[in-house]
Amino acid sequence: MNDERLQNYVSLIIGVASSKRRFLQRSNIMRVHYAFDTSLPPEAVVAALTDFSESRPNIWPNLDPTKYQVHEHSQNSAVVTEGNRRPNIWARERYDWSVPGRVSWKAEDSNFWAPGSGVVATVSASQDGGSRVTIDWKRTPTSLLGYVAMLSVRIGKDRVLGYKTALDKLAHTDSSSLLRAA
Repeated sequence: MNDERLQNYVSLIIGVASSKRRFLQRSNIMRVHYAFDTSLPPEAVVAALTDFSESRPNIWPNLDPTKYQVHEHSQNSAVVTEGNRRPNIWARERYDWSVPGRVSWKAEDSNFWAPGSGVVATVSASQDGGSRVTIDWKRTPTSLLGYVAMLSVRIGKDRVLGYKTALDKLAHTDSSSLLRAA
């Protein structure tokens, strides 16, 4: 290989590496916003979102019980590790529900989200006695798996996440224990 070709090859590699570095350094926050209605009253929705008992994986069936671990829990906050079996993802999240009708959670550590990226669920009463739930995702993927997960959420929204399905299932069962916990 002559010097000129070698120099062109090195320049190409440096350019690709530089582009990748710039891409990864940018704030690649991906946003998803959607809303749905459920027949559960707002207190029961917030109670379900903030139930950090051993029954949480039963309420939220997408959670892998083997990855679920509560690290801290107080009256208005919790730090938990949650994840799925497939894909093999996990995140240590800090939950906060100190603002009435609002539950937020932000990643502290994860194998696919950047620390600080998170989700806000806002719950308000609907005229029929149920709730309107608004989900705002602002996540920063840190791996190919994170980008694939985020794309799946963008396309499928609640079909992928399952919030509405889980809450509607609770509405058709005895949710009185959740109402007492709220």
